Amino acid sequence: IFQAVGSMRLHRTLPGAMKRGHDRVFGPLLTLGLCSLFIIYDDALRLWSWTFPLLRERRHSCAVPVSPLVRRQAEKVSRQSRLQEELLDLRDDTPTGRAPGIDLRNTAAVGNPVMDIFGLNRTQFEKVAGYWRIAGCNGVPQESQCRQIAEYLQEVGLSPQQVATVVENCPAVLEVFSVETLKEKVRFLEEEVQVLKPSLPDVLVAYPQVLARSIPETLRPALEFWVGTVGVPRLDMEVLLRRMPAQVWCKPQTMRPKWRFAEEVMGLTYKDLLASTTPFFRLSLDKTIAPRHFFMLQQSQKLGGLKLQGLVIDEVLGTSDKQFCKRVAKCEVEEFRSWLMDEWPFSEEARTVAWIKPRPRPEGRFRGRQRRKF
Repeated sequence: IFQAVGSMRLHRTLPGAMKRGHDRVFGPLLTLGLCSLFIIYDDALRLWSWTFPLLRERRHSCAVPVSPLVRRQAEKVSRQSRLQEELLDLRDDTPTGRAPGIDLRNTAAVGNPVMDIFGLNRTQFEKVAGYWRIAGCNGVPQESQCRQIAEYLQEVGLSPQQVATVVENCPAVLEVFSVETLKEKVRFLEEEVQVLKPSLPDVLVAYPQVLARSIPETLRPALEFWVGTVGVPRLDMEVLLRRMPAQVWCKPQTMRPKWRFAEEVMGLTYKDLLASTTPFFRLSLDKTIAPRHFFMLQQSQKLGGLKLQGLVIDEVLGTSDKQFCKRVAKCEVEEFRSWLMDEWPFSEEARTVAWIKPRPRPEGRFRGRQRRKF
């Protein structure tokens, strides 16, 4: 560029008097301007060569932002689809404790060990297979393990039909490490709960989930609650297990405030609970039990003619709001629901009930699904 500028002879067209002055001023300015344009053009090309690939990559890779929630949902769907493909894949290798993978949707599969050993029909096996799919099992238990479980349940005294019922209602029985785990639960029922051996089949059929509950964390604390807090004699525990088995093995921290309200406020005994078909300990204390009881007392004072003596749990708590208002409270259901929305939450009784309810435990470090403890 410097050579080209130096070789220019633009001053030839100027008069002789002005040639030397313009050559001294115009020449350097023209040279400086051309050099500046060249530098700017060169930098622009270099900047464009840097930025264009980045813009093109950003346009192709970052056009749609993906939130962490969407990403987690996509990974979950991917894991489920991958699990389903593994369940449908007939593999030659047999994992430890599991038989070769089978199509869990094909309940009529010939030679299925679970259906043959436990005598399950198609509907029962569909229920068991549905549990396996939800729990994420890769296959059915080994045939030898199934036979050991079936033989032990029959040794306890269960008939083939009762064995099929137990497996149908509690497929987790097949996930035990060994039969010794089931024997430990049966020993707990016989020695600590003092269930007679002839009554064991009926107790297990009434609530098979007892075979999958943890003794130190669930079964023994619940037994201590009924025998110690409620005061149920050991001999009556067998009747309790037959009449309300699902309520017996609830967590004591949820049953304790309900029992305290039933005994101290409602004046009930455990025999009243036995005589009732309403699952008292499965009802909400602050949404069902306490509101209906205090509204019934309010209506009795308001009307002055309600006969509250002789009312059983089924009449007060075991019916719908409409039937409760018609038979017990003697009012329209709209009046009860309006009171439930506008007056009950701000009453002294509601604050007292909320105070005695157990506080939720703070979340631990690990929020994933806890491993089942036998």
